[in-house]
Amino acid sequence: MVGRLALPHRERLIKILCLPLLAWHLGVLGFALLSLPGFVQRVSTLTIQPYEFGLNQPLTNQAILQAAASRGMSVPGYAVYYAIFNGSLPPGTLGQGVRTPIHRA
Repeated sequence: MVGRLALPHRERLIKILCLPLLAWHLGVLGFALLSLPGFVQRVSTLTIQPYEFGLNQPLTNQAILQAAASRGMSVPGYAVYYAIFNGSLPPGTLGQGVRTPIHRA
């Protein structure tokens, strides 16, 4: 096979090139999981700063209160629900206009 890598060498090269990407994704996932308790605590105590992400309305304390009330949930319960729902969405969809639980109220 002139000019082509043998199959075992190609597979090895692909694995070597994919390792940094895998490490990056695992790091981002780890950071997201480690930040969840702080997020839930801030939402539960209504001490979050308003911020916008993607095409959705800003996440504010008032929006969280309304969304929790519309579902008949406590604010801490809604914070856990919100974190689980958003954690189950594929990365990148929140900025693409996906309607999250806070915006379905």
